[in-house]
Amino acid sequence: SLTYLNLDKNIIGGYHSNYVQLIFTPEGPAAISEMLKVNKTLTSISLGFNHIYAEGGIAVADALKTNNTLTSLNLDFNKIGGYYDRNKREIVPTPEGLAAISAMLKVNTTLTSISLAGSYIQAEGAGYVSEALKTNESLTYLNLDKNIIGGYHSNYVQLIFTPEGPAAISEMLKVNKTLTSISLGFNHIYAEGGIAVADALKTNNTLTSLNLDFNKIGGYYDR
Repeated sequence: SLTYLNLDKNIIGGYHSNYVQLIFTPEGPAAISEMLKVNKTLTSISLGFNHIYAEGGIAVADALKTNNTLTSLNLDFNKIGGYYDRNKREIVPTPEGLAAISAMLKVNTTLTSISLAGSYIQAEGAGYVSEALKTNESLTYLNLDKNIIGGYHSNYVQLIFTPEGPAAISEMLKVNKTLTSISLGFNHIYAEGGIAVADALKTNNTLTSLNLDFNKIGGYYDR
């Protein structure tokens, strides 16, 4: 029976109209969700680069509240932290997708690995994920590379830098007892964020791998 499924780099969250314009639709992620609710053999699924956005993330997270066989989930570069505005033709930030992931992680007891790189996670979204991992006792690997944990978008245009995201990660790491590896590369956390993470690791005794690549820990952003 199938234990690993890789559907990376497709268009599960949409379809092409007249083979030209990409139309975004929730039917694909909803179908994946319904499958995961009843499948008993898959242990790993990779859905990276599929335009599923927040609505798709909510659907997948809903399934994993009850699925008890999947151990590895990859949702890289699906912009779970936003939705596609068809009128503006741009990604608009929204916390709903990360809130759903958080709610799932609070009750799921089988996932050991989740990758959310390039998920448009801003400081608020980092807070949701961190809150869940204060109590989650199964996840050992978390990838949050290439998000905006150290900031948020104001009016969807200007990037505002804020310490809340790294602070949330820090508070989680002070109490989490199962994570062994966390990747936070390319997240605009700067010196203040580096200080927060370092402070947590003075007492955390389970983490063995930490990635802070391209966060400019050696400087701060002059607002």
